[in-house]
Amino acid sequence: MNDRSTPGYGTGLWEIGREDLRDSLRGRSVRVYARHGLLKPPSGSGKLIWVKAGGSRESVLVATDLLHAIRSKRLDVRLALTFERDYPRLVRKRLRGIAKAGLGYGPCDASRVVQRVLDRLEPLGVIIVRHAPPNNLMRAIKKRGIHSVAINVEPSHVPLETVYPVSRDQVAAWRKESEGVIAAPADLLTLLVEAQVDPTFRSVATGGEGNVWWFQTRRWSQAMEMIQAWRSWGVPEDLLFVGNGDAQWRSAAARGLGASLYLWDRKRFSAGSVVFVDDRKWLPALTASCDATYLASPTDLEFWQAVAGGGVVSAAPGALFDRSDAAGLIDRVPTVGELLGRWRYYARDVVARRRRGDALRRFFWEERRRAADVADDLLNRIYEW
Repeated sequence: MNDRSTPGYGTGLWEIGREDLRDSLRGRSVRVYARHGLLKPPSGSGKLIWVKAGGSRESVLVATDLLHAIRSKRLDVRLALTFERDYPRLVRKRLRGIAKAGLGYGPCDASRVVQRVLDRLEPLGVIIVRHAPPNNLMRAIKKRGIHSVAINVEPSHVPLETVYPVSRDQVAAWRKESEGVIAAPADLLTLLVEAQVDPTFRSVATGGEGNVWWFQTRRWSQAMEMIQAWRSWGVPEDLLFVGNGDAQWRSAAARGLGASLYLWDRKRFSAGSVVFVDDRKWLPALTASCDATYLASPTDLEFWQAVAGGGVVSAAPGALFDRSDAAGLIDRVPTVGELLGRWRYYARDVVARRRRGDALRRFFWEERRRAADVADDLLNRIYEW
C-alpha cells in the first residue's frame, strides 16, 4: 500500500550522487541541498512536528491532509512537511494559509545527513506517511527519544513508537516486526476520496443511452489491445474510457485514436466512442458513472475511487494490494477477452451488476468509518505529546 523511496533518498552513495548531478543539471539546487539535510525549520515559536511523505501522490495527499488535522488540534506547534517528489498544484493549494508551517523536499537517509536534519529541526515527533521508514532516521529518533509514528506502511524491522497499519494482514505482519503500539487497521486515504458525486456526468456524456465502461491502465500496449478488442465487440451505443488520468494520453487523442476528456466540451460523446482519460479531475465523476471498471495497474487512490463509485470492479491478477477482506468482491480477470465477456454479462444482468456495485460501496464506507476512528486516535495521540 505504500510507495518505495524515490532514487537518491536512501543511503547508497551512487544513487544519491546520481540524483544530485541530475538535479544540478536541471537547476534544482534546492532539492540537492534538502537531500543533504540543509533544511530550515518553519519560523515562529513552539515545538516542531515533522510529517515526512514519500514520492507518491497518495503519500503527499495524506500528509497534507494530516497537517491540516494537526493544526486544528494543536495551535502551539510548528509543522514541517517534506516529500521526495513535488506535486506543486496539490501541495500549495491544500496548504495555503497554514500558520507556522514549512514544506519542501526532504533529506536522504545517510547517517550524517540524518544527524544534521535532527539537529536543525529538533522535532518533538516524526510521522512517516505511506512510504518505507528510513532505517538510519528511525534509529536516530529512538536514540534521541523523539516520538515516532508510521501511517499505512509495509512492515519493516525499525524502531517505531506507534504503527497505523492499512489492513488486517498488515497488522499481523507488523506484530512480528515491531514492539511498538499497533493500532487498528484502516486506510486513511479513504477519507480523501470523493465518494458522493453528482451523477450528471453520465447523462451528459451518453445522452442517457448506453453503458459506460472504464479500462484503467498506464500502459500504451494494454490500451491499444483493449481498444482493438472493444471495436470488434460491436456495442454501438456504449462508451469506453481508457487511461488513468495522466496527461500522457492526450497525445493519443491528438492522433485521432479517440476523444479527449481533457478537451471535452460538456456535450454528448458520439455513441460507441473511445475516450481517453487524460485529466485526473474527472476520475470521481467517471467512476460514479461507470457500469464497470477494470483496474490494470491502479494507484491506491484510483482503486478506492473505483470502489466508491458504485459500479462493478475487476482487476488484473496481482494489480491490487493484498487485502483478504476485498478478495471476494473484485473479479480477477487475466485477459481482455475474458474481461469483455464479463462486461457482456453485466450489460445483460442489471440486477447482478447493481448488487455487486452496492457491496463494493458498503465495503468502501465501512473502511472509511474505520479510517475516521483511526484518524481520531492518531490526533489524540499527537495531542498528548
